[in-house]
Order: sequence, then C-alpha cells, then structure tokens
Amino acid sequence: MRRVWKGARYQEKGSSREASKVFNIKVELVYLNPDYYLELLQNNEITEQGLLLCSKLKPQQPLLPEFRIRWDEKGDHLNVDMISDEGCQDDWKNETHGYKGHRSQKASDRLGRAFNLLITTPDLKAFEGVISFNLARDAKATVTIGVHASADVHDGKG
Repeated sequence: MRRVWKGARYQEKGSSREASKVFNIKVELVYLNPDYYLELLQNNEITEQGLLLCSKLKPQQPLLPEFRIRWDEKGDHLNVDMISDEGCQDDWKNETHGYKGHRSQKASDRLGRAFNLLITTPDLKAFEGVISFNLARDAKATVTIGVHASADVHDGKG
C-alpha cells in the first residue's frame, strides 16, 4: 500500500497556508533517470490541507517510488516526499542509508526562489537539477469595528 499525503498532521508544522499558488515553474535539468518523467504543476493551488505541490517525479515502472515536490512555507524551501510501498520513510526523511533529497538546498547563485535538488535512493539516482518558481500570496486584511452605546434610564416620575 502506497503512503499518501497526510495533510492534517502538517497543518501546524510546515504547512503552506500563506502561499496560495505556485506558477512560472522552470527546471534546469542536470539528470533525469530514464525510468522517470517530471510533471510540472503550473498554476497549482494550495489544497485545504495546506499542500502546495510544485511538481511530481513519476515512475514509468510500478515498483519504483514516486516523488512529490512541494513548497514548505515554514521552512521557506522545497521538500520532497517519497511515495513508496517500502518501509523506508524514516531513512528518506533523515537522508540516511543511501536516501537523499527530502530537503532541498537554496541555489545561492540565483535570485528568487530557486532550489538545487538531488533525489537518490540506494538503488538509483532519479533526478538532479534546479527548480525555480514564483508564489502567489493572498492578501488578507482584518478590520475591527467598535460600537459604543449608552442609555439613560428614567423612572417616569418626573
């Protein structure tokens, strides 16, 4: 059974509540494994659970893991989630035992939102490149209106 996004548990940590949409996604490809294809999610909007996907690295063979690349508002970077039947999620998140790519690195030689990604498992290198994009943010305003009322009470004996 493949693991899927559990948005509710991310509501308070790393959710993407402030950014509402990702657009103008560009990729500078260094390497793409021939067993994968990269799906760019142009103009993708945030879900109710706070998930803002930028792209998916989809396998062309059913036994390989899928990778979902998402914006992490709290961390101010891209995170990569591995969707796999194997029980290796801890190794993926901690980047141990040959798994690498859960946390991206800011591309310091570029302006704006650009991140270096290297996605590997112990068995393969799936992707290497730079992903850049823009974020749309909803403007929110809070207005407080105060009402003050007073009344005089008369007993009618006047």
